[in-house]
Amino acid sequence: MVEAMKMEQSIRAHRHGVVKAIHVQPLAQAPVRAPLVELE
Repeated sequence: MVEAMKMEQSIRAHRHGVVKAIHVQPLAQAPVRAPLVELE
């Protein structure tokens, strides 16, 4: 879940996988369309 503007948003991947890397820190703002995680 991602929290935005005091609302929780579900984010779904286009495929199954294992999280390889997380590209954002908790409470950090991410640029529009920036990758949040990398899947194996």
